[in-house]
Amino acid sequence: MRVLVLVGIGLFTGVPQLVAEDLQAAKRAVDDLGLSVSGTYIVPPGELTLAKNVTQFGTLKRDITATGRKLALMEKQYAQFEQQFTQAQQQLVTLNAQLANANPNDVFVYNRIVGAVNALTGQVDLMYQQRSKMDEQLAATKAEFSKGRESYVQLILDTRILVEETTAKYEELAQDENVTSAIAAYAKAARRDYKLGPSTTFAANVKKLEGLEGTLESDTITLVDAGSNTFHVAVIVNGKHQEQMVVDSGASFVSLPFAMAQKLGIKVNEEEDETITLKIANGDEIYGYPKTIPSLKVGKFTVENVECVVLESLAAEAEPLLGMSFLGNFKFEINSSEKSLSLMRLEETTGKR
Repeated sequence: MRVLVLVGIGLFTGVPQLVAEDLQAAKRAVDDLGLSVSGTYIVPPGELTLAKNVTQFGTLKRDITATGRKLALMEKQYAQFEQQFTQAQQQLVTLNAQLANANPNDVFVYNRIVGAVNALTGQVDLMYQQRSKMDEQLAATKAEFSKGRESYVQLILDTRILVEETTAKYEELAQDENVTSAIAAYAKAARRDYKLGPSTTFAANVKKLEGLEGTLESDTITLVDAGSNTFHVAVIVNGKHQEQMVVDSGASFVSLPFAMAQKLGIKVNEEEDETITLKIANGDEIYGYPKTIPSLKVGKFTVENVECVVLESLAAEAEPLLGMSFLGNFKFEINSSEKSLSLMRLEETTGKR
């Protein structure tokens, strides 16, 4: 009786082992073709990458939204600080005027004004340092926000290419007899109905991609070739002035010659306004005055509150530059052969522009 039981167990356990070996062999054949099992579908790598990309869209969007909110708060705080800074500077000017007109013989009054001037001067100096730090933090957050949006747009573009390549791959695989045989063998060994994709998940992810593509805005603008690999583009300033500017992705800011700024109504006081030092293409250094342009429009796109630099009046021959304070709002491409500027950005769905 024991012998019969042992023989029976041996026969019983041998069958699953053979089935498992057949399944492993069939799975290896599928793997060797560069394919994977996803649910009841056999899929190429592109389908799995698409699923990862769709997940990454959610992560990127959350990051962009959070950075956009952070940037909006920082800009609000910066505007409040600038107002306080301006008031402190104006008070200092007033006190200095009082000091100039004060009677030195009236020691009490004179010393009181001197004390107030010294105290306010120290406060203004500290505010200069504080503003410098705020400028750095604001610039870093703007760069982070711009980079996040550009990565989001680029992922949409790359994912569209991935979908087209994966769709073409499916058409190729469907005609490959080795693939058909391998899937049939795997389905038989697994005792389950497996088939070549695209899977229902792939179709759903393509649908999500189409929705994301609908959030993109784009425009292609014709450029004027000025020679020496320099291109001009038509720019509408503040909704009413049309100017030609040099497209310059190497410039951090939009820059305007002094005379053009005056014509556009951007006021500059060369004696009193804050200055920054700029290094131009030939290595020379010139002064510039940081300002804000209410709006710039290129093609169909308008960007508000664009940081710019008005060049000192001595740089009369300098050309206006359309720099990164405008271009950085977009994923952009300059096509030299076609003389065109392509701009692309997200609609206002992922935070502050």
